[in-house]
Order: sequence, then structure tokens, then C-alpha cells
Amino acid sequence: MAIALMFWYMYDHKKKEQFEFSASAFFNFFLPPVIFNSGFNMRKKKFFQNLGNVAIFGLFVTFVCFFLYSVATWWLINNMDF
Repeated sequence: MAIALMFWYMYDHKKKEQFEFSASAFFNFFLPPVIFNSGFNMRKKKFFQNLGNVAIFGLFVTFVCFFLYSVATWWLINNMDF
């Protein structure tokens, strides 16, 4: 934080575009190594012990989202005046 504040006061405060958060840089460069490291260091035994729970919740949430989006789309199509 001290280094960031030093750069903030060294440069003009009006040049905010230099210090703005870039979502694309985060998702393309910073997040993949974190996910890779988490997967690489995962305990295989714990992963396979919980595989059934993960699959059940994954399938359940997928079907719930499909149902909700389908109902919402059907409702919008039938209730909108085009």
C-alpha cells in the first residue's frame, strides 16, 4: 500500500486510467494461475470423497437455472407487446 501511495503522489492524480482496475487483465492473467495452483495442490482423496456431492449440487443447480430461465423467457415472450 505504501508503494501504491508513493506512485499515486509522484504522478498526477488526474491520470486515473493508469491506476484503474482492469477486469480483463485480472481474468486473463491473475486468476488462471490461482485456479491452476488450487487444482494442482488439491488432495485426491478428498476430491473423490466429495465428487458425488459436487455432481449432485452441480446438476441440481444446472436444472434449477435452466427451469428459471425457461420460465422467465416464456413469460417475457407471452407478456410483451411486440
